[in-house]
Amino acid sequence: MSKSDAKLRLQREEPYTKRRRIGPTKCNVCSSDSTITHSHDSRFWFGDGDIVFRVQDSLFKVHRSKLRCSTVLWDMFELPQPAQVDNVDGCPLVVMAGDTAKDWSTVFRWMYDPAGFATQAGVFDVLAGALRVATKYDMPALREAAIQGLQFRWPLSPASMTLNAFSNAAEAISLARECDVPSIRPAAFYALSIQRWSYDAEGGSSLLHLSPEDARRLICGQQLLNNFHLQIVINPLVSETESTRTCDHCASYMADYWRRKFTPDDSSPHSCWMVKVLVDMILNNFDLSDIGIQICTPCQSYHRSLVYERLTVLVKEIPMIFR
Repeated sequence: MSKSDAKLRLQREEPYTKRRRIGPTKCNVCSSDSTITHSHDSRFWFGDGDIVFRVQDSLFKVHRSKLRCSTVLWDMFELPQPAQVDNVDGCPLVVMAGDTAKDWSTVFRWMYDPAGFATQAGVFDVLAGALRVATKYDMPALREAAIQGLQFRWPLSPASMTLNAFSNAAEAISLARECDVPSIRPAAFYALSIQRWSYDAEGGSSLLHLSPEDARRLICGQQLLNNFHLQIVINPLVSETESTRTCDHCASYMADYWRRKFTPDDSSPHSCWMVKVLVDMILNNFDLSDIGIQICTPCQSYHRSLVYERLTVLVKEIPMIFR
């Protein structure tokens, strides 16, 4: 939604029956005699607040000055206001359509308690809600904070990905499309592609969050990753760039070593996490001590080159693998 669309939508909201902050009112949406109860959020109901937000069935009385972070809202307030406006507790009322009270609670917490917001920055729902509101109402600082939190779980390089990337990976893919955050998509796709959904309590139900187009990307990407994995298992010592080869004395032992490293663990909730295997080889200083024999110096050097080559190629190709 563009800035002008958001402002126009706010201005066209149905009038709200004038009354104090809590109590039953006749439904404004239909002609029935049903009632709805609006309750104020005590965390964000300030006695000296000068504007009230209604989001779903919740009311927030806050300070207009805090809304400078949003160009959409601040520009709207600078427009000439009608003589008659709806008031709640002596303050003008703004109805936020299409948003959730939970998301706005997150946003107000960021406005009033940045340190408290930071403690929740690892929770996906918090980041997702903050990003949606920040994108819709043009809050650059909040959007940047939310993106940084998401990139911590789904980093620019899948080589930096940790176990935290597996949870909510499908939701992250859809959120990134919705709010234009392409940077987290490669790592999120990779995390989702190597999960064994039968090992998860949800049984892969999070995949329902994917659009048909992203579901196709996931399936095609899994096939290409499987091909990459299969090539290593079949020809573990073949390099695409190195002309040298291992000696006959070391070859069979090194091939067995690579195949063992790339054999998936049946008890693991994910299939072969190839990027992690290669990163662990580097972190362990390319240790070949468990190979059974003393590997010659040229073969050790070739082994190191092969690890770097495959990691570089895989990390570079993951965005292309998932298109």
